[in-house]
Amino acid sequence: MKGKKRMLSLSLALMLACPFLPVKAESEDSLEPSDLHFRKFYTGRNFFDSEIPIKDLELAGAENEENELAYENGKLKMVNSQEENAQQKILLGEMTPYSVYDLAINAQNPADEGAAMAGIIWEKDENNSISLKKASVEEKEAVAERTDYLDMQDEQVLEGRKQSSEVAPAGVFEKVENGVKVKSGGNGIGEGYLHVGKVTQNSYIEVTISEQTNTTYTANAIVKLKNPGTTGKNHGIFIANKTNGALSAEVIVEGVSKKRVEISNEGVKAPYDLRVEVRGSSVYVTRIKEGVTMGSGVLDLSGIYDLTDKSVLDTFDYTIGGRLAAGESVTFGKAEIWQEKVEQEGEDTENVLSSLDMEDSELLEKIEVYHDLSPYNTAVKTEKSVTFTANGNRGESYAAVGALQQDTVLEAEIQGQTKVGYTASAILKFRDKTADNSKPNGIFLTQRAAGTCTLEVIVNGSSKTNLTLANDTIGYPYKLRLALHGNIVTASRVIGGEEKQITNLDVSEWFDLSDPEVLKNFEATFGGKLGTGESVVYSAVSIKEHAETEEALFPESDDGYLLQAKKDGKVVVNKVIPYPSGVKVEAPYTIRAHWAGQYLGIWIVKDGKATQMALENLSGTFDMRDEKVFPDFKAYMEAALSPGSELEISEFRNYYTGGDGQADPKPLHYKDGKVMVEDGKMWLSMTLRGYTDLPASCQAIYTLDLETYELELQNITTFRKPGETIHMAYHASDFCYDEDKDQWIVVTSSHGDDKMLRAGIMPADPREQTYITVDVDKLSYTGTAATRGNFEDPSIIYNEEYGKWSIATCFAGFRVSLLHADEFMGPYEEVNAYMDTSCTGVLQQKIGGKYYVFTGRSVNGN
Repeated sequence: MKGKKRMLSLSLALMLACPFLPVKAESEDSLEPSDLHFRKFYTGRNFFDSEIPIKDLELAGAENEENELAYENGKLKMVNSQEENAQQKILLGEMTPYSVYDLAINAQNPADEGAAMAGIIWEKDENNSISLKKASVEEKEAVAERTDYLDMQDEQVLEGRKQSSEVAPAGVFEKVENGVKVKSGGNGIGEGYLHVGKVTQNSYIEVTISEQTNTTYTANAIVKLKNPGTTGKNHGIFIANKTNGALSAEVIVEGVSKKRVEISNEGVKAPYDLRVEVRGSSVYVTRIKEGVTMGSGVLDLSGIYDLTDKSVLDTFDYTIGGRLAAGESVTFGKAEIWQEKVEQEGEDTENVLSSLDMEDSELLEKIEVYHDLSPYNTAVKTEKSVTFTANGNRGESYAAVGALQQDTVLEAEIQGQTKVGYTASAILKFRDKTADNSKPNGIFLTQRAAGTCTLEVIVNGSSKTNLTLANDTIGYPYKLRLALHGNIVTASRVIGGEEKQITNLDVSEWFDLSDPEVLKNFEATFGGKLGTGESVVYSAVSIKEHAETEEALFPESDDGYLLQAKKDGKVVVNKVIPYPSGVKVEAPYTIRAHWAGQYLGIWIVKDGKATQMALENLSGTFDMRDEKVFPDFKAYMEAALSPGSELEISEFRNYYTGGDGQADPKPLHYKDGKVMVEDGKMWLSMTLRGYTDLPASCQAIYTLDLETYELELQNITTFRKPGETIHMAYHASDFCYDEDKDQWIVVTSSHGDDKMLRAGIMPADPREQTYITVDVDKLSYTGTAATRGNFEDPSIIYNEEYGKWSIATCFAGFRVSLLHADEFMGPYEEVNAYMDTSCTGVLQQKIGGKYYVFTGRSVNGN
């Protein structure tokens, strides 16, 4: 067998017994489904233990004098003793789709003011590549200056500092060793605050909570942006951390809560740090424990406080304190206010080609406003902005900015979105002016008020592809950017001055924008799709020249991985993948890259635990499912060292894996349904479940030891439509061996595609191949299922009683259909359907001479 034998821990039920749809047949014994005994065995979620090796880097060899490579004790050690940066690239092997690459970094030691980078690069040539890099970088010059603070070493630190409370009994402050303590002022639950300094735009306060002591309440540690109000009641923005770790942000006006965001429930205990930032109309909150982010969130204050108005912001102070019951206290070890250094207008290196004058009261009379979907929205010129408001439900309207040009970026600042019952979507669109507005052609960057941001191509009113950039909460103001280089469209968001969620899409399949004759039909527009009562406010819109992104030797920081893609010499992906909350990344650790079709799953492995950082759809750059693409690429280890820096690699390997989890178990079987068992092991097909996105799943074959219940991964199977070159990740398949014709038949559901039933003949015995691709054609069928589609979990056997091939499958709803045909490729006719209860996990089996269909279903939530 090819797979490594390891005990796995994860829950999977092989079959769920719920017989129905009995097909007439004579039984020669008394065996019934009720006589069956079902045994659970366990496999685990989020694991990579079951694997088939492909290629390991042999860490043995001689020194390389150029970069002082040395191989010691099975590890590769690199030291740069030169006066210039040194780079090294070591070949592992051919690019293999649907596989995993592990690069284990044992030590990563940058010199003073230097960097040590390690990464994986899949490269066709110097102009076409995808890379994943992790650097260890020395701290750079501070970009903020401290403007106020509490000197915790000063015994008189409380002298002259304003204290306040709107809730009695007022908290009492006292100086303690290395800090300031606020404690309860008596019976009942009261509050107390110590003023640190003024709140300004692009400023933040950092505090250390050294200790929290609770009795009957939660001893809330609070950072409060305090406003005096007019009634003496609580008034301001509260960032509260309870002793149980619950972190929230809330705005209260004259004693009434107006908005609250629950940020984290991770059980973080003191000591920890809180950082509260003011950017635009939003407050950003970050909690840090031992250098690791343990919760972050945004509180948007649009419509409550206009923090962009200096006269409003001047009324706020940064304060620290607590909400405490009798006997409770909070100790602060640090409280510092920092002001970020913001680049002045005019320092932008991008040349503005056209910009809407938001001061011009007649602006909307000078630009075209058009509509895609009725009821049409209304564009209104308001002070220093343009607002789109709904005239009904789900109308869609836009305003033109200018002609679309190569190497430009359409940029818009969104000041606010009012959501009622729909999504209050702000949209940037590259619009084909020649298309009918009712059936638009274009490229849409859509930001929904709830946070989801997508990049979509629509042709003749039909969606062709739709990529998700982000699902996280946004704060106002923020910017959307949509850029064009050749046929690569780059979408991103700018939040808090930082460009994030950068996603690239090659649109040449639908629009050849590199052709001037095509490009002249497109223009850059902005607008929205709005439900009843909704609106979107734009405060700035412009078209700028977009400078080409430079390829980075070293990432600018070490707070994540740097994902880069270069196509035809241009950097088209340049994205920092941040570390997950709660994970501190220091060597030793492993960079893990899991190619799941068009997706790249990006993981960090630390102390034996794999944690996913991102799942990136890279089909817009290079589609690593395409047999016209992936054979041209090779996988390398990439390293770069500044002078005096060191790097040590303990492993670089490539393998097929059980991945992130399993689903849809079915035994491999003969045409009559007899299960394949060899040497005490059952052959079993299962879906390798995708982590985050279901289309990142694929089909695998295992063996199951019937004595020890060990699973071994044996095969990865992908599927190809006749005449096409994409290896599709269809799954939930059934494999059947027809011994009469000595051929393997597979029936699958085209998950991630049109989700129809497809079938084909395997080119070889899948039990003898580690990776195999099979051509599958669409099956034809009649009956209820044919009118509804959305097929899953097909099961095929040859029913000897009827002399028919039989497929049982579930379809939209999910209900079950039983189909018969003379040939396994059909055409199939529906002979029965079960419509009473939602069912999946369909399996046909012959027991005691009778044919049964087994399913999994939920009854009363069980």
